[in-house]
Amino acid sequence: MPSVPVLTPVTVKCPPFQTHLVFTHPVTLPVTQFTLHNLPITLPIVTSRSHTISQPASSLPAASSLPGASKPAASSLPGASKPAASQLTLLEDIWAGKIGGRIWSKIGPYKLFSMDLERLRPGEELESEVINAYLACLAKRYTGHAFVIDSFEMTKMWNGKACLMKRTDLKKYGLLLGSVNEAHHWTLLLIYPHQGRIVYMNSLGEGSKKLVHCCKAVRDFMDHKGFRGTTWKCLKLPHSLQTDGNSCGVFVCKFAEAILTGGNLNFPCGPDNIAVMRKDIGQRLLNESEDLSDLCLACGNEYPYTEDKLDTWIECDSCSGWYHWDCMSRPSIEAVFICPGCQGPL
Repeated sequence: MPSVPVLTPVTVKCPPFQTHLVFTHPVTLPVTQFTLHNLPITLPIVTSRSHTISQPASSLPAASSLPGASKPAASSLPGASKPAASQLTLLEDIWAGKIGGRIWSKIGPYKLFSMDLERLRPGEELESEVINAYLACLAKRYTGHAFVIDSFEMTKMWNGKACLMKRTDLKKYGLLLGSVNEAHHWTLLLIYPHQGRIVYMNSLGEGSKKLVHCCKAVRDFMDHKGFRGTTWKCLKLPHSLQTDGNSCGVFVCKFAEAILTGGNLNFPCGPDNIAVMRKDIGQRLLNESEDLSDLCLACGNEYPYTEDKLDTWIECDSCSGWYHWDCMSRPSIEAVFICPGCQGPL
């Protein structure tokens, strides 16, 4: 067997049946070298798992090789795919404020925390992160090649300002889509770059001035993306109209869904219908989340987290979710740790 680096064990006074071991080692160890059987540990092992680890970030993925502190399979972690009924219950608990703040879903670059999903409640205006993430879900399943332009960049384009998309080759895509925010009102923009077509969707209606502005804004933007000389035509499609003052983001999501899947743009949009749409959006965002097992569920970041690339993680004794120790304000490792998602808001 290869030689094993000598590790300095740390003995911690713990209550009975709650043994917490903390190891710090300066190198990444192969899985076959790092087991309980070949560590110079003098502390008796009690039938209890450890839930705090200090280790180099590069070795964290091999958590199954750490003594007494293995991450559960992704399917058992919070945020993993669950039945629709379970996701609905989770969403309703978030809306009711029964669950504390943490990340619940990741769709591409978009991370959804409790506060984002809370804005899906009836009567609330949707946040950009929810809309962007939902459009990203639709783009992944689109039969063509679609690219979501972040709402921040799309709004800048609409306002005639330079966008930070210099490294993105838009010629590779058959459809560009994104949402625009004007004075707290969301609208949808779809651009078919190789056909010179634009679809502008406003849940309050598309006036002629808006259509002219849309055509000019897209032309100016696409001229700098290799489409100079393209003749653009802005289309106006018949659709349902918003009757309240806060569901424009819901309409953006459902307009995009109908267009990308060949659905009906004239859908029922009474208060009860909008409430169902909000739940549908939330459930889909929860159900289609990427794996969260390598993220701190408090900040949503991976490792390395600290400048010295040495992270300390702590595991929730209730849900087995993992958190940066610093993000949890360094709770005592001698006590049972219950994460914000399990204990509810403080």
